[in-house]
Amino acid sequence: MGYKKLINILIILVVLCLPHKVAYAQTITNKQKAKLLYDLPLYLKWDNDDKIEVIKIGILKGSKIFVDELKERTRRGYNNIISIDVINFNNIADITETQILYLPKSQNNKFNSVKRKILGFNTALISEGYPDKKNIMINLQIKTKKLVLQINADILNAANIKVVSEVSLLGGINVGKKTSFEKSKKNIARGNKKALLLQSSINKKQIAVLSELDNKILYKQKQINELNSELKKQMAPKNSPLTVFSLLFIILILIFLTFRAYFIKNKVKKLLVEQKKEIAIQAAEFASINEELEKLSIVVSETSTAVMILDTNGDFDWINIGFTKLYGYTLQLLQRESKGNIIKASNHPDIESLFHQCVNEKTPIIYESYVITKDKEKKWAQSTLSPILDDEGEVSMLVLIDSDISKIKEAESEIIRQNYKILNQTSELESKNFELEKLSLVASKTDNSVVIADLNGEIEWVNDGFTRLLGVTFEEFSAEYGTNLFLTSLNPNLIDQIAEAIVFKKSINYTSKTYTKDGRLIWIQTTMTPIFNDKGEVRKFIAIDANVTKIKLAEEEIVRQKEKITDSIHYARKIQTAVLPPDNFLKKLLPDHFIMLRPKDIVSGDFYWAMEKGDNLLIAAADCTGHGVPGGFMSMLGMTFLNEIVGKLSDSELDAGNILTELRSSVKLSLRQTGKEGEAKDGMDIALCILDRKTNIMQFAGANSPLFVVRGNGETQQTFDIKADDMPIGIFYDEKEFFTNNTLQLQKGDNCYIFSDGYADQFGGKRGGKFMLKRLKKILALSSGRTLEEQKNYIEKKFDTWKENYRQIDDVLIIGIRI
Repeated sequence: MGYKKLINILIILVVLCLPHKVAYAQTITNKQKAKLLYDLPLYLKWDNDDKIEVIKIGILKGSKIFVDELKERTRRGYNNIISIDVINFNNIADITETQILYLPKSQNNKFNSVKRKILGFNTALISEGYPDKKNIMINLQIKTKKLVLQINADILNAANIKVVSEVSLLGGINVGKKTSFEKSKKNIARGNKKALLLQSSINKKQIAVLSELDNKILYKQKQINELNSELKKQMAPKNSPLTVFSLLFIILILIFLTFRAYFIKNKVKKLLVEQKKEIAIQAAEFASINEELEKLSIVVSETSTAVMILDTNGDFDWINIGFTKLYGYTLQLLQRESKGNIIKASNHPDIESLFHQCVNEKTPIIYESYVITKDKEKKWAQSTLSPILDDEGEVSMLVLIDSDISKIKEAESEIIRQNYKILNQTSELESKNFELEKLSLVASKTDNSVVIADLNGEIEWVNDGFTRLLGVTFEEFSAEYGTNLFLTSLNPNLIDQIAEAIVFKKSINYTSKTYTKDGRLIWIQTTMTPIFNDKGEVRKFIAIDANVTKIKLAEEEIVRQKEKITDSIHYARKIQTAVLPPDNFLKKLLPDHFIMLRPKDIVSGDFYWAMEKGDNLLIAAADCTGHGVPGGFMSMLGMTFLNEIVGKLSDSELDAGNILTELRSSVKLSLRQTGKEGEAKDGMDIALCILDRKTNIMQFAGANSPLFVVRGNGETQQTFDIKADDMPIGIFYDEKEFFTNNTLQLQKGDNCYIFSDGYADQFGGKRGGKFMLKRLKKILALSSGRTLEEQKNYIEKKFDTWKENYRQIDDVLIIGIRI
């Protein structure tokens, strides 16, 4: 019976001494996930694994906090040998091939879409908390408050990724830290009070635990003493070896339990000391945060800067006093005037896109805008829109801070004006310095004369080129003419030009002639440059004289040659005029007509031609390729061919279309046009009319030049456009075999007009545009009721008014005939 009681006592003692485990809850933090993503590639093998120099880790819409943590963790790569590139994809469409693609828990609804996107990629997909184990590659799961990796090797193998068996060594570390933000002074005070109560509670719990532990040890010691007395009583009358042995065994157990209790007490004390230190650190951090929040609260309430808190739709939740001071609005007034939303209230043209950019990218946005206060005061404001993220990295609210930068803007504008002025001055000074450097080189090497004079024009120095140019030394020169640069100059306007050079800070140039010591006439070109000091004041003048006698003589020769060429062109004009149908011939054939011919140059590329053939009158208006002398040669060629072609035809053979067809053949033959690459494309546009004066039947054929007929006046007026063939007289890639012959019955009083394109193509007017064919036809129709002479004067006046100061761009020809 005694032994059974002893065994029971031993069992009770063993149970009382069992160690108690203390579980500490851990939370998975961004740091732990970042460390896991950093370690994981070491246990995976990809295709061409030995050739990989950069491990790419992709994240789909990861929070900025987590992405920054991962970039910090991986910035040195693996021993600076293999680097790591972290890529944050904003959407599925942006995903490219990476070694690892991490899908945050918030994106689990996109798991299947992402998996389809990376199909065919050599990419390991890391999901978090995804429930379907059959479809995962690697899944992060929190079990028993630890980070566990769920691995589907089959799916990884299908993506050509192998898993090293040591991957099981990876585990989760749970260190959590949560930071809260209190928005008001009451919450800050409540937080401080809570921290003090928490510290007091912890101290009481420490004392209670230590007291309870001491009581347990004392109780155990008392039990041991009682057991020891009981054993002595039971064993006293028995001195058998078994009794002695049992007694020794019990004594050893008691000694062991005593020491174990001592060690447990020391361990608990150490643990409590460490906990107390950790709590003190957390309390200090919490006090520091509260202190910062108190400062922030003071700043928010007392500053003149406008502070607003917005929800994720842009609606105002709260504004500070500084907002009311800056803009004159309270929150209630904003909401009453339908400006309770930042997108509606802001004057910035891109505010909506900036707001959504801030929300979507979860990054602060800074912008400037021109605002109008409640009192209609205009101000410049710089706005900083910052997203506030929740524990899951999602935007929960936004903080907008506006600062009045009107004075800064004014200062910036003034600085820009001053900088612009300084840059201009600097540029000018640099230019002058550069010129001086070149002058220094010129002064030492050139044959040109270089003279340096002071502010009043007194010559201080001349180079050796002075003597070489004029044939006298400076001493000889000064003895005869004096030493003042201004007074010895041959330029009568020099003083005025120098004044202009000083005002505009520029060099002046003038040319004069003089005689050398041996009586030789030379032309000298002088470049005089004022030299300024740092204050913009004139210090000196530098004059460089160059011998330009050869240039002057060449210019005089050019003038003489130009006069000869001009005389030759004028003579060519006389020849061309002589070849044109004479005025008396035209007045005889066409009593009622006008011709407006305005050559661009002396010789015209436009020409008119007329011939009488029995009862038929032939008249043409042509526009040759080019103008001036080249156009004149082509016009002579055109008139010659028309005379030859029509001269050999009888009255009955006259056909306008056939005449143009034969004219084209003659031009192509004479210019050797075969259609080969590089050949001249010269030719002409022409309108040809054949009028039977008995029947008033007119034949018309045109090469890019139409016929315009006006019949009647006022409300009964009619106009007729007879179109030309869309091809010239000359080589053309899409030419027809024959020109079209148009026949029309005219009536007495009809006005017929043929013309080149020079009038319609002339630039002018208020906008500098072309006159255009439509406007030309309109003025011809408006003036058709006047005499032909009045019509000519009218359209010439219109042309001059339109052209005004613009140069004439082409030859102009218009022929008007009244039936």
